[in-house]
Amino acid sequence: MSGRTFLAWCALILLIGGGFRFHRLGQRSLWLDEAKTAIISAQSISDVVAKTRWGGSSPVVYPLLLHLVESVDRSALGVRLISAVASLAALAAALALPLVGVGRETALIAGAILAVSPSQIRYAQEVREYSLSVLIAAVMVVALAGCMARRRRSGSLFVLVLFVAPLVQYGLVFMAVALILVAAGTVWSVNGPRPALRLAAAGTSALVVGSAVAFFLTLRGQWRLTSAWYLEGSFFGGSLLDPREVLSFLWHRIVDLTTYLTLGKGAIVLAIPAIGLLLLARRSVPLASKALLGLAVVSLAATAAAALVHVYPLGPIRQDLFLAPGIAVALGAGWEALTAQLSGRMRSLVTVAFAGAVLVAGAWGTAHANPYQEIEDIRSVIAGLRLRTPGETVYVYCGAWPALRFEGVGGPGFVYGTSHRDDPAEYAVEFRALVGREATPVWLVFAHVYRGEDRRLLADLGPDWSFETVVSAPGASLVRASRRQE
Repeated sequence: MSGRTFLAWCALILLIGGGFRFHRLGQRSLWLDEAKTAIISAQSISDVVAKTRWGGSSPVVYPLLLHLVESVDRSALGVRLISAVASLAALAAALALPLVGVGRETALIAGAILAVSPSQIRYAQEVREYSLSVLIAAVMVVALAGCMARRRRSGSLFVLVLFVAPLVQYGLVFMAVALILVAAGTVWSVNGPRPALRLAAAGTSALVVGSAVAFFLTLRGQWRLTSAWYLEGSFFGGSLLDPREVLSFLWHRIVDLTTYLTLGKGAIVLAIPAIGLLLLARRSVPLASKALLGLAVVSLAATAAAALVHVYPLGPIRQDLFLAPGIAVALGAGWEALTAQLSGRMRSLVTVAFAGAVLVAGAWGTAHANPYQEIEDIRSVIAGLRLRTPGETVYVYCGAWPALRFEGVGGPGFVYGTSHRDDPAEYAVEFRALVGREATPVWLVFAHVYRGEDRRLLADLGPDWSFETVVSAPGASLVRASRRQE
């Protein structure tokens, strides 16, 4: 593939990827996790670190970056900007792989996959650290390729990215370990043990120091947190002594994960480059391609092993988004191996055609997944609250207050509930205590409701109240409650 053709397709892929990531970036309401992250990050630096440690689940780099952004812009668009830019930068890093000796075909297919991946687009618009973790993972891929090609400063990038990884997302530690093992193993096979051990020692030292800093700043207050209920299926629940149970869990989780990380419903087209992965064992295939495949496989294996022992989840979930660049580049390397025997012009034509097919399949998968849909539409609820007469009481369910606070809604008449997941009957008791005996009507704001607790509250209030649903929006609702006349 000529340099001019490659650059033209890179520009097209970046344009498409950027369009998907920045489309309607500030229009969707922030949901609970986003709003809590933005609220914490808007405080002083010492409070950001302390509250992330004791009230969050992420390392400290993303909240601190968000703190800098919020000093300038606290709009929904502003707080989502880091994720959108990081996601686009990860795409650019994949397309830049030829600068460190990777084939243009590999880079083009990997870039096309990442550009239109529904999960990449979805979390490019999320006020969380996940897209930033994808960027760090993409830089890991670049660092590995650079080390294989002996590019200047590749060693410095290798050490730096290993230090930063645990400060961005804890799951990146698994990819960091894979990076050290694959880089050292490949160097050993070519140059012998001494340079390989030096590289492994430098990388391990950087990872250990970064992990220690992450533990001191945040993880020491977070490591006892229990997993959210929606992650239950992402941990192995059977017996490790039963091979069928283990293999069944791994097969279903990995297939679902690969579909999620690539093209969603359009992932079937990737069966073609997947065939090429089998050819990467050939000696004629460039060493860098084998190393990139090794990085993807070892990263996935390390994450899978962690899921088997209940350390880290595995599946089609945001916590595993960092695996996407490695898998995309491995598929790109598979395509390059599959087309290696074609003539130069024919190889270029089929690669461009397949990249176009990937873009079309990904766009279809994105349309099906609809990553722009509202998760918790608190803005519709706020619009409904304009019907409220000043002085009327507003009860805010515990899952709704962060989004309301981010939007600047509150003040006199607002009362805030707390979580009673262990005893949902307490919601009605708390409601009566907060609103008093005379208040009527009362407006109830619900969002991020846990397992039907809104219905439970309304039922427990009994026949003394009548209810009217004023707003029923995705993930949020507004109910007007009036006392019945005796």
